[in-house]
Amino acid sequence: MILRLFRSAISSPRLPRLSSLAGYSGLELSLPQLEDASAPLEECARRSLRVICRLGPVADACDAEAQLHRLSSTLRRHTADAAAAVELVLLQAPAANQDATHDYLRAIQPVWSEFLEEHTSVGSRHGRVNAHGNPLNHHVLGVCHLLTSADGAALRAAGLAEAVDIYSPTRLALTARHLASASASSASASSASASLPPTGFAGIGEEMEAVVEAADLLCADAAEIAAADEASLWPLVDEVWAAQQLNGATEVYAVCSAGGAGGGGEAGEEAAAAAVAALLHRRFEEMSSWRAGAAERRSAQETAERARRRSDAAGGLGRAAAEFGFSPLELDGLCRASL
Repeated sequence: MILRLFRSAISSPRLPRLSSLAGYSGLELSLPQLEDASAPLEECARRSLRVICRLGPVADACDAEAQLHRLSSTLRRHTADAAAAVELVLLQAPAANQDATHDYLRAIQPVWSEFLEEHTSVGSRHGRVNAHGNPLNHHVLGVCHLLTSADGAALRAAGLAEAVDIYSPTRLALTARHLASASASSASASSASASLPPTGFAGIGEEMEAVVEAADLLCADAAEIAAADEASLWPLVDEVWAAQQLNGATEVYAVCSAGGAGGGGEAGEEAAAAAVAALLHRRFEEMSSWRAGAAERRSAQETAERARRRSDAAGGLGRAAAEFGFSPLELDGLCRASL
């Protein structure tokens, strides 16, 4: 599995020279930057660089729909090779409470689905498979959502889990603030330091497991990472990558940005983003062996869970036998006879 890193140019007054993107797989650009006649989409394609297009922050579902239509028109104006340089579309949702977020996701779902059906190259390189081991259809991945709460903070794990549970096609972009929303206990008692990930998916709790499984993109902001608790942040980053590898991904994606770190100025922001990129790359390489064992760990956890359920059922049978004055063996025989 390959880690694809993208340099964010959203807040830059001018686009970085493509020749300066050594170590990156491409750029994160805004819709206006892509619509600009001088935007480097054709040049990115020639240099085998890719683009993540961020839409928003959008005002509401109608605004999101309008921006997706604008992006679709922009891609149609380019050659097929240039349009294929767009790897992912990131929809930055409006800050809203949980109910409003659900309304937004429900309204926008058919729009982004139609977009992916028209532009089949978007989200087509990930390599992931479905539960039957078959390649995912092109309209399943390619658009991910950055969700925030009504106060502008990152939506907490419970809210993210509820959103992806109700609207299961929803794919997520996660920031350090999203991952930090998990409590220290959710990160697993076995993860006492930033050097060790949780022992497995059961260790992060059901809510974070659902969030991790739905993640398509990591937004790595230097300022947010510096403010986060490393002991809980990095193990959850590892879990995101492990989940993607378990699902057959051949490559995974992260956007690197300065977020005000680096002391300001283009050179400082570039250095801050480069430091984040190096940090992500190092962590990705260091945890490759741990990710390789993810399938075995998940199988062991599923086996343990089945054993626990059998034990609970046996305990329930014993309690029922005592209540009615039977031995567990006699009650089990009666149950079998009735079947």
